[in-house]
Amino acid sequence: MKILLRACVLLSFISLLSGCNPARDSRNFYRDMLVLRSVSDRECVSRKDIGRIHLGCHFSDENYAILKGDFDYLRRMELRGPAAEKLQQMLGLQTLTGESLLDWFEDKIQFLLDETFGYLDASVRGVNLSSSFLNVYRNPFSIFEIPGHGLVEINSQKVGVAQLGAPFFKIFVGQEKSDTIKQIATLFHEARHSQGRGASFGFQHIPCPEGHRDVGKFYCDPCNNGAYTIQKLFFDSALAGCDECSDMEKIELSFNSYISKESVLSDTIECDATLEIP
Repeated sequence: MKILLRACVLLSFISLLSGCNPARDSRNFYRDMLVLRSVSDRECVSRKDIGRIHLGCHFSDENYAILKGDFDYLRRMELRGPAAEKLQQMLGLQTLTGESLLDWFEDKIQFLLDETFGYLDASVRGVNLSSSFLNVYRNPFSIFEIPGHGLVEINSQKVGVAQLGAPFFKIFVGQEKSDTIKQIATLFHEARHSQGRGASFGFQHIPCPEGHRDVGKFYCDPCNNGAYTIQKLFFDSALAGCDECSDMEKIELSFNSYISKESVLSDTIECDATLEIP
C-alpha cells in the first residue's frame, strides 16, 4: 500500500509540472499533488444513491443492480445465534437488525467506487482507500475526485471511500444467496477499516506468519476485533439466520467463516475501535 501511495503522489506530481505556476502557494500545490483521480475513460452514467451511500458514476448497469440487491437483502436479513450477539456488541449496536447494520455501515462508508477507478489489484474484492490515505496524509488532507460527485476531502474517518474489484461481483448459479452474503461481509470488512486510533488506526492488516496459507501477504489481523473478525461473525450469524440457504450455500458460508478466522492471529488482543479523526 505504501508503494501505491508513493506512486499516486508521483504521478500527480508529474502531471502538474507542465502547468505549474511558480507563484502558486506551496500549500495549495502540495494539496493538488494529493488529489486522487479515476483512470477510467468509461462514460459517466448518473447513478441513484443507495440510502446515504454515493456511487461513482462508472458502475455498470449490472454491477449497480447487484449492489442495490445487496443492500435490499441486508435490510431483510435476520442474524441469529451467539455470533450475532458478539457482532452486536463489537459494533456497539443497541439492536441487531438489517436496518441497524445498514445505519452502521453508512456512518463509515459514504462513497463506493468500482474497479475502473484504478489503483486496485485485479484479484482484490475490495479496499478501503480513504483509510489508507488518511493514515498518511493529514496536514493537508488528501482529496479524492469521485466520478460524478466532484472533489471530496478525506478529513475524517467518517468520510469513507471503498473501492470494489471485479471479483466482488461474481455470482455463481446455485449460490446466489451465499454470494450476496459474501458481498455484504466484504462491505462490512472494509467499513471496519474506517475505525480505530493510534496503533490500531484503520485496523490495518499485517503480514501473515510462516505456516499461514498467505504467508508474507498483508491478509492477517493482529487484533481479535478487526475486519476479519467482523467478517467471520457476519458469516456465522447470517448462516444461522439463513433458513432459505441450500446445503451448498451453507457449506460455502461455513468455509468463508473458517477462512476469515484463519486470518485472525490473536484471540486475546483487543484493539481500540474509537475514532482518532472523527
